[in-house]
Amino acid sequence: MLDPQSPWMFRRDEVDLLEEDIDDIYDLHQSSNGRIQTMEQAIISEQLDTEEQADAEFTMQMDLRNVTRLRTEKSAWEIQAEKMREEDDLECDVQRSPFYEQLFRFADEAFVYASEVYLRKDDAAEHAFRVRVNVKMVPIKCAIALSEELHDDVLSLALARKEFALAIVYLDRVLISFAFMAAAGDDRAQSFLKPGTHMKQILQQYLTRLLNNRRGGLNLYE
Repeated sequence: MLDPQSPWMFRRDEVDLLEEDIDDIYDLHQSSNGRIQTMEQAIISEQLDTEEQADAEFTMQMDLRNVTRLRTEKSAWEIQAEKMREEDDLECDVQRSPFYEQLFRFADEAFVYASEVYLRKDDAAEHAFRVRVNVKMVPIKCAIALSEELHDDVLSLALARKEFALAIVYLDRVLISFAFMAAAGDDRAQSFLKPGTHMKQILQQYLTRLLNNRRGGLNLYE
């Protein structure tokens, strides 16, 4: 039976679908010679550099033996996820976190709208593309953080803090881009700012509690 506190567990992992959308963007705008040639490639490079820097900092902070164990051992949820990925349907067997649900819907709606704006190729195209690249990273990072936090060991909690911090970075980029679009008179972009800011505050509160190692008092499943 699946853990009722794992909102990302499906018969096919929903996080995989989010990652596929991002991979499609990468593949479409990948530079053949490795050089940054376009606005799109520059934004993609920004996102990839953020991931690499976060991983490097995490490795430096953790004991090398723990990092080696992390890379070689599979946790119970990873084993379960692999089994579920063998099936094609998306039937959900678990109770999902309401906060994660909100975050996922926000990311999906923002991605769809930003894609529409980007296709217009007007002055808002750069901000719209930055939203597309970053917004689906937010629920991905949140799902990973929630998963690691459940293990309640030092290494897993450190990983959870890293992933929550990255979720905040990516969400902040989305909000900044939407703010620029809203300032130019885009009412739809404006509508994303209030809920996005609220979600950022929740992520910041949860990260603060993890940093202080005080996890009580904020339940993402309520």
